[in-house]
Amino acid sequence: MKAGEVVLRHAVPQICAEVELMAIHVYAPDGEVVKVFLWVKVDAVEEYELGIGDVFSVRGGTWVLDRVEDHLSRNYRVILRKVE
Repeated sequence: MKAGEVVLRHAVPQICAEVELMAIHVYAPDGEVVKVFLWVKVDAVEEYELGIGDVFSVRGGTWVLDRVEDHLSRNYRVILRKVE
């Protein structure tokens, strides 16, 4: 893991900068781009559907879906990177 990255595993919440992040599902049908369904909780839960390179903002910070490792496995890892 590089500096500024957060690694999410299926349904395991991570807290970063007072924001709770959780990967709910990775969808990658044959021949289509990978989609990640993400929950982001500050005061209330917001749901995002993101592709690689998509960005979202929370609490004045911007995050990008950098990559998904081992997306065909139930042990996938979703890597978010904080954009400076």
